[in-house]
Amino acid sequence: MNFITKEQFLKQSDEVQKVLIEWWKPSIGDIATGKNSEFAVISDYKEAKAAGDYKGYPLVVPLFTETQLRNFIEDSTKGKVDCGFYSLPDKRVIWAIQLRFSMKILSV
Repeated sequence: MNFITKEQFLKQSDEVQKVLIEWWKPSIGDIATGKNSEFAVISDYKEAKAAGDYKGYPLVVPLFTETQLRNFIEDSTKGKVDCGFYSLPDKRVIWAIQLRFSMKILSV
């Protein structure tokens, strides 16, 4: 499983960290790190509740997976992240990430 590191999270501005922390609802299976651990998997409701009560640096820092980051983008933009291979008219194939809004497509 791939997830961001504590260092990658802390490299973000305070504003970005705050938005991510406010969005995160700790759940069973989430990965987090804290003052006294490299990382831990939230394994029950009690741990999820504690992570929610103490979320934020330095006590509990979420280590988001790709899926969680995608969900954050989709929730924040009300769009849909789409990744895949696409054929161009000249027969070339490209890999692209697109953020779709209704019928509009914005390529990233």
